[in-house]
Order: sequence, then structure tokens, then C-alpha cells
Amino acid sequence: MSHTISPLSISWTNRASHQEFPIRKRRFAARGVRSILLETAIDNEAAVAFWQRRGYRIEAVLKRYYLGRLDAYEMRKILPPARKAGIQSGEKF
Repeated sequence: MSHTISPLSISWTNRASHQEFPIRKRRFAARGVRSILLETAIDNEAAVAFWQRRGYRIEAVLKRYYLGRLDAYEMRKILPPARKAGIQSGEKF
């Protein structure tokens, strides 16, 4: 079974502390979501680095994804199975 969440809604107002990310990750895992897929422009080095630091890996290049002319990376993060005790502190979304 696959789950699609579109668009992935993340509040960037608390971006520096990333407090919201572990909560969403736990909720996704509890609902059986096994991975999260996102797209980001190839030339957006800051965004690519941001997502890679959080465990996302580049899976594919999407040619002319943005505006029919800009390429994008398709990036995926595999989620660990849901844990009854919750997630450990310090884990990144």
C-alpha cells in the first residue's frame, strides 16, 4: 500500500530548531508511511544540502521539472518502523 501526501506541508516558521519534524515523522510512521519523497531544484544547493543532512538521498533527476525548463532531484528518505515508545531525541526528520 502506498500513501501520497501532496504537498508535504512543513511549517518553516520554526525552521532553526526543527521541533516539528520529529512529530510529523512519528505520525507518518504510525500510519504506515515507509518513505517520504520530495523534489528540489538541482541548482538549489542549500536545499539539496538541507535535505541530505536529514537523511534524504537523490534517487533520480527529473528533466525540465520546474516551469518546463529547470531540472530537479527526486529525493527520498526511508522511515524507520513506528516505535511504541516514540522516537529518540535528536533524531532528524
